[in-house]
Amino acid sequence: MDKDRIWILLITACALFSYLTIVLGYFPYLGIATSLITLSSLVFFFKKNKSIFNLILYILTLVFSFFIVYNSNLFLTFLNILAVLLLGSLIALPKSELNLGFLQFLISPITVFFEAFETPSDYKFKLSLKTNTQTYVEIGKSLLISVIILLVILPLLASANPFFNKLVADVIEIFNLRILLENLFSANYFVWLIRAFVFAILTLFVPRLITFINNSTVKQLSITNPLSSVDLFLPKFLVCLIIFIFFITQTQLYFASPETLQALGYSHSAYAREVFGQLSIVALVILGLIYNDKSKKKLSIMLSYFLVFEGIFLTFIALKSDYDYSLNWGFTYKRLWGFTGVFGILGIFVLYIQKCAEFVKGVILLISLLLIGVNIANFDYLIFHHRKSTTHSGTDYLYLSGLSSDSQSYGELLSMLEKIKQTNNLATRRVLTKINKLQKKYRQLDLRTFNFSEYLQYQKIKSIDAKYSSYITNLK
Repeated sequence: MDKDRIWILLITACALFSYLTIVLGYFPYLGIATSLITLSSLVFFFKKNKSIFNLILYILTLVFSFFIVYNSNLFLTFLNILAVLLLGSLIALPKSELNLGFLQFLISPITVFFEAFETPSDYKFKLSLKTNTQTYVEIGKSLLISVIILLVILPLLASANPFFNKLVADVIEIFNLRILLENLFSANYFVWLIRAFVFAILTLFVPRLITFINNSTVKQLSITNPLSSVDLFLPKFLVCLIIFIFFITQTQLYFASPETLQALGYSHSAYAREVFGQLSIVALVILGLIYNDKSKKKLSIMLSYFLVFEGIFLTFIALKSDYDYSLNWGFTYKRLWGFTGVFGILGIFVLYIQKCAEFVKGVILLISLLLIGVNIANFDYLIFHHRKSTTHSGTDYLYLSGLSSDSQSYGELLSMLEKIKQTNNLATRRVLTKINKLQKKYRQLDLRTFNFSEYLQYQKIKSIDAKYSSYITNLK
């Protein structure tokens, strides 16, 4: 394909992105997913020197783009979009840059964005006319300035003189400009204005990006790890000693009676809730130390492996605390994400023990697989249908009413709330608001905002108005 046709393809894709992603009223699940799939595909198929790792990354971007449309939980959607951007930016990096560290991986989208903008595009529009392109640019600028000035001064002059006002009104009628002006200053106008702005940015960026991915002269990533040149033996030794002492006190805590815990200001539930986050952070500190320690001394290496053992043990303690709290009080987002984080930390420790040759790539794939697992597991559905969140008063209906449509629970929850409506009006109103929003959205669907989970939930609650009309009236 010649460069002119490629340029037309890229500009068409830019127009598609701006139209699909800029939507009023609802989140553009399908629009964003389609745009990300298109952009990832352009980067992958135009990249000349592709590796197996590039292919794996591309498949992962397609999987996460699919989950954007499949699941409706906004936090999970944000993570899926972030995953596509991170993995897609790795595809765009030159092959020589793929042996990167964690810092380079985390900032890879920013790196690719600025590096691409600094790369002159190989794909440009060329006029076949004899007239100089600069002439058209100057005419366009002059016309734009003229229109802006007229839009400012005409209303001012018309308001100052009734005869001039009538003249302006007559001109508008003669040229049938009223409809154009009404549309120009409507809400749709501003949407199209934003789309035009996004389109302009994309037309500058996307052709440069496609040029950048095959640019062998791109400068090397300059981010360096400040800890790579530091002797970390002392901090490793101190952390190792402190954690060993912690293990001794931990055994005392496990065998302590409820009365002893109460005397210390702890309850079993409070301990289980608080210990998870604290121990997870310590485990991450251990990972940071052993990853950044480049010493080849036997004593330092042995200390690193002892820290790994302590880190794994800490992680299991954190896992137990999360399990205990979930067993007593049901699932919540935090508790389920806690399980995910624990398995992620354990997986990273295993990669380190196995001496993974390309450690960072292994961690990227591990985190990707975990996120795929989270998408498949569907936390909202697990919370409502398998282990509902509870408080000392019983089922936490207010928390359940905050679940997304992934839970497929709105109709069932509303039936449960109807029985206790005198004490759960806030939860009931929240569920009814979500039901009304879904009904309004899918009765006049903008395909760009389509989401599979929302649509399934809508099919279950689309006739709920008639069934609960009297109940809704009583709540108002």
